[in-house]
Amino acid sequence: MSIETLCQILCHDGSITARRYRAKPGYKSLLKAGLIEESGVVEGWYCDDCSQGHAASIVHEQGRYGYFCLELGFVPLERDAIVAVKACVAKLISRLADLLKASTRKSEPVRGHTWRIGRLRSEHGDLSIYYHPALASADDLSELKLAIADEVGTRFRLILNATGTLPVGGSRVVSLSEVVEIGSDGEIEMATDIWALAGLVVTSPTGRPNTYGAPVKDLARQRIASGEALRGLKTEANVIKGLLWNEETKKGPSLTSVRRYLAEVREGPKKGQN
Repeated sequence: MSIETLCQILCHDGSITARRYRAKPGYKSLLKAGLIEESGVVEGWYCDDCSQGHAASIVHEQGRYGYFCLELGFVPLERDAIVAVKACVAKLISRLADLLKASTRKSEPVRGHTWRIGRLRSEHGDLSIYYHPALASADDLSELKLAIADEVGTRFRLILNATGTLPVGGSRVVSLSEVVEIGSDGEIEMATDIWALAGLVVTSPTGRPNTYGAPVKDLARQRIASGEALRGLKTEANVIKGLLWNEETKKGPSLTSVRRYLAEVREGPKKGQN
């Protein structure tokens, strides 16, 4: 999936070799959509042709690219092997903000690698949405907390990221791959209910509980236990929706409802619930 390829590239702080990702799903679509770009060459290379094995800086000598090795001297490299690719984070944030129709968006990082995608409003309270590339280490967590410390607080807060699952107090952390999908044309689409991910459970317009809640959750748990569950939330939700659809009566749960209940099952019970 294109979104998974994008997340892999987002995980790197800076540029990496494009050759490593060109065969990945959706790479060309991401390029065409401007969410990634090939530009220049990478700064370093790992030499594994000598007895020592070492990192080396890429240099340009006498019209050739390569690196220097104490044992081998100058080792030339084809330019295509070291062409760099990087994520266009500003464009990603802008398109996410447009997709969500978010207000108070910010066109540059709040601080460091943390971006404010924007704020959504509801009668139940506002939701602030941020992006931080990784939450896999104590340093990642510290950087994020420092960035949002002076931000205006809201009742709900969602942190989108590319990798890592470290918890953030007062927030919900969700991978971008669970929130959006990227089509073959590079367009970003929502894959789930953003409010449900943030922890807001909305009842049906009549005030009655959704009758499909229990069947969806039971089936989701069965598929997880049996190992049949698919990784992508939207993909798995489509499967569950199809399994619960009654062709005879032409009735079944809506995809939005299935996504919401599936997200709840994957996140586990909330505090105070069984």
